[in-house]
Amino acid sequence: MASQPRQCSSTTVERMNGSIRVECLSSDNYHEFSTACRLILHKVTDQFLKNACNNPKLSAIAYYKGTCAGVIICEDKRDSSLAITNIGVLDEFRRRGVGTALMNHAYNIAKELKSITTLEFVVVGENQNVMKLAESAGFSALPNAHSTTMFYMKKISDSTVAMEIGESTSGVIPKQDNQFNIRSLKLSDIETLKVLNRTTILDSFKKRFYNYVKTFPKFSAVAIMNNTLIGAICCEKKRMGVYKLLHILTLAVADEYESLKLEIQRALLKHAIHLAEDSNSIEKITLYVKKTDIPTINILKSMKFKQWKTRVDGSSIDYPLNENLEAYFTKNVTKNMFPIPKALKRRRNRRVLPVAGPPAGELIVEKPITFLEQIRPGTVPILKQLNDQIFGPGFSDTAFANVLDEPNLTYLALQNNVHVGFINCAKFATADGTSNLCIKIFGVLPCYRRKGAAADLIEYMVQFSEDSEDIDCVWSNVQENNEPAQKAFLHGGFVQSGRTPKHFGDVDALVYYIDTKKND
Repeated sequence: MASQPRQCSSTTVERMNGSIRVECLSSDNYHEFSTACRLILHKVTDQFLKNACNNPKLSAIAYYKGTCAGVIICEDKRDSSLAITNIGVLDEFRRRGVGTALMNHAYNIAKELKSITTLEFVVVGENQNVMKLAESAGFSALPNAHSTTMFYMKKISDSTVAMEIGESTSGVIPKQDNQFNIRSLKLSDIETLKVLNRTTILDSFKKRFYNYVKTFPKFSAVAIMNNTLIGAICCEKKRMGVYKLLHILTLAVADEYESLKLEIQRALLKHAIHLAEDSNSIEKITLYVKKTDIPTINILKSMKFKQWKTRVDGSSIDYPLNENLEAYFTKNVTKNMFPIPKALKRRRNRRVLPVAGPPAGELIVEKPITFLEQIRPGTVPILKQLNDQIFGPGFSDTAFANVLDEPNLTYLALQNNVHVGFINCAKFATADGTSNLCIKIFGVLPCYRRKGAAADLIEYMVQFSEDSEDIDCVWSNVQENNEPAQKAFLHGGFVQSGRTPKHFGDVDALVYYIDTKKND
C-alpha cells in the first residue's frame, strides 16, 4: 500500500460555475484519489501512487457537486517545463467542464512554481476528445512525424531562468562575457529551430529529425541572447560497430550573430561534451563538417577532436560517407571507453614462415604441419564450399563478393593436402591515420578441429599485423556462446575488451583484441 501524502500547507482550490472544485492531493482526499486513479487510468500500481504522494502539489482531484469526478497528475521535468502525465474524468461526469478545470488547475500550479515556462501534454493514440480538451484549454499542437502521438504545449512565461553551472549539464550554462546562455532544448523552441536550420544549413530536414529532437530534448541545446534563440546543437545517441556514440546532427548559429559564431559554437560543443561525459555509456562524440569550413575545423581540433582518416589510396573506410562527402570528426569520452588490458603472452610461441618446398604463397609450421594458401580466383569456390560446410549455406556469395580485392587478407588452411579451414579479414582505418585488422570470419571443418589449424590461422594474421607498419591491432567479434572460438583467441594472446549487444541477431558479440605494436 502506498504511503499517504502529508497534508499540504496550502490546498489549491478552483471553482467553476459553482459546481466544480479542484484540490491538490492530500491525506484527506488520498483514498478518493487512489480509487479514482484505479477506475479511470487502469493498471495503476502502488509505486505509481507513491510517486504521486512524493510531490502532492503536482497531483489533484476534481469534485463535481461534492462527488469525486476526475484526477490529474503532473511531473516537474527540471528543464523549465511541467508535464501533464495523466488526466482522466469518470464517464458520468464528462462534458461538464471537469477536464478543463483540471487543465486550468495545472496551469495555475505551473505559474506558482515560478521556474516553469511551459506546460506540456502528450496525447498517445487518436483520442479526439482529449485533443479537443487540450485545444480548448489553450494548448498549441506541435507537428509530429507519428500521427498517433501529438505533442501539446502552453506557454507560461517568456522568461528563461538560468541554473547554476554545476547543477546540471542539461540546464542553463551562463556565458557572461558574451551575454548569451546555453540551455537544454524545449518543445517551445522547435518552430524557431526549424527556421534557424532552414536559413543557416539550407537543408530540408525530415519530420523524423524533429520528432527525435522532441522525443529526446536532453540531447540538444540552444544558445539564447535577450530571449532570442541564436544558435542550436542537435544530437542523437547511436551505435557504430562496438562504439556507443553521441552524434551531432546539426551545429547552427544565426547569420546575424556571425561575430559571435565561433564562441557560440564552442559553447554548444562544450555542452555536448559535458552531456557525454556525464553519461555512463557514450564512448565517442562524432560529427560531419564541411571540408571548406576551416574555422569550425580549427575549433574542433583545439577541443581535441580528430578527423577520421582513410588510407592513402582512399579505400577501407569504416565510417559511412554522407551525401556531401564531409569530413568526419570524433572525440573519445575517455572514462567510458572500454579498457584495453595488456595482452597475454601467446601460448604458441612460434613464427609461421615461408619455406622453399611448398608452392608459392603457401606456408608451413611445425607439429602439426599446416599450409596457409592465399586466396586466388581458382580457390574462391573452395572458400565458399568450406564456409557452407562449416556455417551452413546461404551467405557465401554475399560474404565473399569482394574477397579478391585484398587477397592477402584471406587464407585457406591445408593439412595432409586437404583444405580444412579458412580465415577472412578486413583492414579498417582509424582516426590517427593508422589501421586495425578485423578477423571477420574463420572456421575449421569439424573433423579437423583441435589439430592446430585454427591457432595457425589466427597466429599468421597476428604476425601479418606485427610486420605491417600501419596496423596497430587485430580484433574480432565472437558469439557469446561460441566457447571454442573464444578459447582460440585467448590462447592466441587476445583479451576480451568489449561487448556488442545483439550483434548476431539475438546473441551478443564479445570483442577480442590484441595490440600488435606494444613491446613485450
